Amino acid sequence: MSPEEFDKETVAKVFANFAEKFMFDTLPKNLKKYVGEGAATALIFNIVKEGAKETMGEELKKMIKVESLKDAMKACYLPYKLVGMEFEYEEAEEGDEYVFKVTKCPHFKYTKDMPFACAACAAIKAGIIEKLEDKPVQIVFKGTRRLGSREPGILIEVVKHMPSGDPYCEFRLKELPRQGQS
Repeated sequence: MSPEEFDKETVAKVFANFAEKFMFDTLPKNLKKYVGEGAATALIFNIVKEGAKETMGEELKKMIKVESLKDAMKACYLPYKLVGMEFEYEEAEEGDEYVFKVTKCPHFKYTKDMPFACAACAAIKAGIIEKLEDKPVQIVFKGTRRLGSREPGILIEVVKHMPSGDPYCEFRLKELPRQGQS
């Protein structure tokens, strides 16, 4: 069979499923085994964020017009929709924050027993949003673990997390004043 005979949509889904399994199952299991959960979380975040920023962020920047932080976050979910992964979320605005509640997540089948693997999801968001908004991003997991920039322009707080027992994942996004601004 020649490459021209392959259905591009099917090939895209196969590759997306490979990437999903790799980022949320194979990579976290193996890194945890060799370097421990804490180091694995940091490595996954840094590696996936760089890759997401340089690939998905770059391509999405060409494809869509982003007028707000809300648009940038919605762009993070577009690739899942395009390859047909089961994914559902609700969005709202509360004061100066954008709130996204993910009620159906394609990663959950892997992360339900390995919550730290969600660092890959956070990294995808951070990489895409950094590229689209041109501001450094910091992720805060349930008020405890911080990943990303130490001087963020955008803060994403994970306040609810399905793998930790919550009924959905909730992300709260807000832009922060630059150092020296108020």
